[in-house]
Amino acid sequence: MVTDNFSSADLNVTRPKGQPLARIVYWSNGGGLSRSARIVSQALTSAGWWVELVEDVRFPVSRSRVVLSVHRWRRWLRQGVERGTRAVAARVGWIEQADLNIFLEELVPSQFSLARRNVWIPNQEWMPVRWRPYLPSLDGIWVKSRYAEQLFQAYSPLVTYVGFSSFDRYDASVVKEPQTFLHLAGQSLQKGTPALLEAWRRHPEWPKLVLIQSPNRAQVVQILNVDYRPIRIGDEELRLLQNRSEFHMCPSEAEGFGHILCESMGLGGIVLSTDAPPMNELVTNDRGILVSYDRTKQQGLGTTCYAAVSSIEAAVNHLLQLSEAEKQTLRERARAWFLDNHARFTQDIAKAVAAAVKGGRSS
Repeated sequence: MVTDNFSSADLNVTRPKGQPLARIVYWSNGGGLSRSARIVSQALTSAGWWVELVEDVRFPVSRSRVVLSVHRWRRWLRQGVERGTRAVAARVGWIEQADLNIFLEELVPSQFSLARRNVWIPNQEWMPVRWRPYLPSLDGIWVKSRYAEQLFQAYSPLVTYVGFSSFDRYDASVVKEPQTFLHLAGQSLQKGTPALLEAWRRHPEWPKLVLIQSPNRAQVVQILNVDYRPIRIGDEELRLLQNRSEFHMCPSEAEGFGHILCESMGLGGIVLSTDAPPMNELVTNDRGILVSYDRTKQQGLGTTCYAAVSSIEAAVNHLLQLSEAEKQTLRERARAWFLDNHARFTQDIAKAVAAAVKGGRSS
C-alpha cells in the first residue's frame, strides 16, 4: 500500500551495482505534485529501481504579472545555459546518466541529457503551447486518465495510460460520524469552493460543513453552518478528521488526476464530485455521487467545469436521505475501488518503466 515515503536515496545507503536509476523531476509544491513524486517513487522502488527526487522547478511566491514574466524569461535563459552544460557534464562522466527521467507536470528540457530515456507524466490543464516542440524528444507520455489519453494522442504516438494512485490514509479504528461534511480546499482555487459555499448559504437547515483552506487563500465566510478554518492543520489531526467525516465534498473544477477524490474514496468516504472528466473516472454514481456543471472554460489542453449550485443542493438533500445500508454500500464500493486501482497502477507503471527503458511501449 502507498505510504508517505521519499526516495531510495533517503535511506542513506549506496545504490547496489547494476540497479537501474530513475530520477523524478518535479516542483515540490507541498501539494499534489509533492504527493505524486512520492507515489511514483514508491511504485518504482517496489519494481526494483533506485529513485532520486530532483526538485528542479521553482516558482516565485509573487502573483504579480510583471514578476512572473521576468521569472519566465530568466528561467528560459537559465534552462538554455544549463541544457548545454549538463549535456557536456554527462558526456564526460561528471554527472551520472540515469536510466530514466520522469517529469511530473513540468517539462525541464535541460534535464533531458541526464538520462538515457525521458518520459513525462503531464497534467492536461497545465499544458502550455511552448512545450509542444519538445514532445518528439520524449520516449513516452504516461497519462493518469483516459481523458488525458485522448487529449495527448493528438500530439504523440507514445502515449501510455498508467493511471495513478494516492496515499492510503484509512484508519479502521475511527468510526464515521453521521451527517458530517468535509471540504478540503487547501491552496487550490479549483476545488469548487464558491459553489459549495453558495449551496450552504442557501440551506441554513443543513448540517455543518467543515471547510479547511490554506491561510494563503483566506477569505471572509459568514455562514452559520460552515465551520471555516483557514489554517494549516497537522497531519494527524487532518487524518482523524478525514476518517471521521462521512461525506467528502469535492466538486472539483479541474484535476490532473484527483488526489483528493482518490484519497477520500480510500478513506471509505462518500464522495461528491463533478460529473466531468477526469473526476467522473474516479467517482461514479455506484460508489459516490456526481453533480452536473453549468459552465466551462478552456484551460491548457483540458476543460474547466464549474459545478452547478442547484445540482449540489439536490445532491446534498439526497445524501441526507440515504439509509445506513445505502451509505455502507457506497463506502464499501469506494474503498474496494481504491484498493483495486492502486494494484492496477503499481502493475501498469512497472510495465511502462520496463517498456520505456527498452525503447518500446507497454501493452
